[in-house]
Amino acid sequence: MVHSVKNRKKLVKKMRTLKKTAKRLVKLGSQEGILEMKLPYVALGDLRRRWSQKERPLHPALLRKLKNFTRIKIPKDKPLRISGSDGGLLVYGVALNDKELVDNLYESIQDAPTPKHYSFKGKKRSEYESWHWTAWAKYSLEPFMSREYLDAQEEADKFFEDNKEVFSRMSEILGQCAPGVFKQFQTYPLPDGVKRLCGAWLGCAINKGGNNPNQTNRHRDASEAQYGYSGLISCEDYQ
Repeated sequence: MVHSVKNRKKLVKKMRTLKKTAKRLVKLGSQEGILEMKLPYVALGDLRRRWSQKERPLHPALLRKLKNFTRIKIPKDKPLRISGSDGGLLVYGVALNDKELVDNLYESIQDAPTPKHYSFKGKKRSEYESWHWTAWAKYSLEPFMSREYLDAQEEADKFFEDNKEVFSRMSEILGQCAPGVFKQFQTYPLPDGVKRLCGAWLGCAINKGGNNPNQTNRHRDASEAQYGYSGLISCEDYQ
């Protein structure tokens, strides 16, 4: 049982460990020079209030402004923190600066088995292939392992084992910039048979361009946690 005395004691012990880890990571992050940016017309609180798990098309007025958007590069020597007008964290970008680690991730994606399905509600966002190897609870009160993970469990477990260091680094970055989320993600109670696959995160989505990579169609990710943060990593050569 999730709320048994035994599980409560384990949770308290884990919470103590996570608090110490988060404190260490925050201290480590504060020692680095951080490039700070603030967006005056965007507030994290407002984005959360308007959050919806429903997929909605992007407004035509927004699409017309896309060419005027400024591309912001992540520096190689320091983290980039982008905050909203209310001080809420919008983006935290870090260059891993570890070519071998990123190349290994790329090779693991190339070796992954061809997915059976890569559409959303019957629609393809592009011709790229994608996997969802994760635990989630989109349509259930309790988390469960995704069908795609169960269909390729042996290969998926090898992928996560081979790239354990990547997800460990990403989890440490989450602990530095959002210690509350870092702790919350790892103390969320899971039923038997459900496990965290990517460090602090329950799992990941993998997008593969193939021999002729192309962009995904513009869309909103509507299934993310309202008060959480996703960790994204790009590998190989791209524009």
